[in-house]
Amino acid sequence: MDKILRLLRDPVWQAIGTFVAVIALIVTIAVSPQERAVLSIYHAHKIKFEEYWLPTDQIRLVLLGSKDEISHAVVDYYTIINDSNKPILAGDFSSPVTITKGEKTERIFLVSSCSTLAADQPQDQSRTKVALNWTRVGDKWRAEPTLFNPGDYACITVISEETTAQEKAAPAHRRFAWDGRIVNVQVRTFDSAEDYAKTRPQSWTNYMQAVVVLTGFMPYWFVGLQVLLFVATMTLAREASWISGHRSFDLLKTAFVVVLSTGSAESLISVFAYLSLKHLHPAVLLFVAIHLLLAIYLARRAKRHAQTPPTT
Repeated sequence: MDKILRLLRDPVWQAIGTFVAVIALIVTIAVSPQERAVLSIYHAHKIKFEEYWLPTDQIRLVLLGSKDEISHAVVDYYTIINDSNKPILAGDFSSPVTITKGEKTERIFLVSSCSTLAADQPQDQSRTKVALNWTRVGDKWRAEPTLFNPGDYACITVISEETTAQEKAAPAHRRFAWDGRIVNVQVRTFDSAEDYAKTRPQSWTNYMQAVVVLTGFMPYWFVGLQVLLFVATMTLAREASWISGHRSFDLLKTAFVVVLSTGSAESLISVFAYLSLKHLHPAVLLFVAIHLLLAIYLARRAKRHAQTPPTT
C-alpha cells in the first residue's frame, strides 16, 4: 500500500495522468456529434491535358454540340458530401449550389456528374452516391437541388481552361468560386481532400494508429537515439536515486524508461523523416513531452540529492 501511495505522489506519474486526461478531453470533443447540418465541397484531384505525351498538334478537344476548342484543357474533380447527421432536403435550398470561374480560370466548358467514381471518393463504401443535374445559366453552372441524406456524396467533373500556363499551380479557390444558400446548413469549401480530412471528427481508434518511417538510414538513427535516450535517462535516474536497486518497483521503472526511450526515439525519427510537425501523430509530442518532464524531474532530484549531506 505504501508503494502505491508513493507511486501516486510521484510528480512524473501525476504529469502522465494529466496528459492522459487532456488527450481524453480532446478526443471526446472531437467525436461529439454535430448539431448543424454541414455540406462540404472539396477538391479531389486535377488532370492537365498538356502533361500527357500526346500529339497535341493532331488532337482537338471539343464538346459535343459546341464548336469551342479546348486548348488548355484541365479536368478537376470535386466531391460534395453531407458529412453531418441530418438530412438536407431539396426544399431546403433557398438558392442552388453554383460554381463560377475564378480569377485564374479563363472559362468553364462543362460541369457534370462523374461518369465513374473518382479516385478520391470517400473511403466508406456504405455511403450513397448522388447524381446531380447541372445546367448552365450565363457564367454560372447550377446544380438542381436534391436530397442529401447523411453520408450521401456527389462526384463532380469540371472541365475548364486556365488563364496562362504559369498559373497552373494556383489553388482551387482562386480558380473556381462555389456558392449556395441552404436553410440551417453550413456550406464549406476546401482546396484539397487533405484540408477537408483535417476538419472531420476523429474516432478514438485513430489515435491508436501510428506509422514510423524506418527506411534508408532511419533504422540506424533510431537505434542510436534509442540507446542514447535510454542511457541518458537511466544515468539521471540513478544519480537521482529514482532507481537504486533491483527491486520489483525499480524493474517496473526501468521498463517504463525503456518504453519511453523507444517511443521518443521513434517520435524524433518521424520529425526527421517528415521535416514538418503538421504530419505528426499526436502520440509523438506526447512521448517527447513525457520524456522531457521525466528528465527535468530527475535532473532536479539529482541536484537535490547531490546537495544533501550524507548521513553517518
